[in-house]
Amino acid sequence: MRPLISFLQRHPNFSNCLLAGVLAGAGDIVSQIGIEKRDYKDYDQIRTARFMFIGVVIESHPLKSIDMAKKVFLDQIVYAPFTTGLFFVFNGLLERIPFDKIQRMCLKNVGLVVHIND
Repeated sequence: MRPLISFLQRHPNFSNCLLAGVLAGAGDIVSQIGIEKRDYKDYDQIRTARFMFIGVVIESHPLKSIDMAKKVFLDQIVYAPFTTGLFFVFNGLLERIPFDKIQRMCLKNVGLVVHIND
């Protein structure tokens, strides 16, 4: 275990990406089992893998070295709308939804999701 901890301490960006993926996957597991009340037979492992991928690629953002007030401002004004749109695009592409339908979903939902997130 110590070599793993040492590696993660030497590579904080990798650690943040890994943690973001694990948290996104864990959130999807909680959502499927706890909120949607699925049993193990109905559990969608591919969906969890998609959320982990999205967590690694999108949610491990590079705003680590900025002071907290600037980070919150940038996160809410710049990063949240951008990553929400990316989430819809990546998730749609991974579900093999046609791009024109993804585009309509983004135009319809991104503003609402960002507003609710505030």
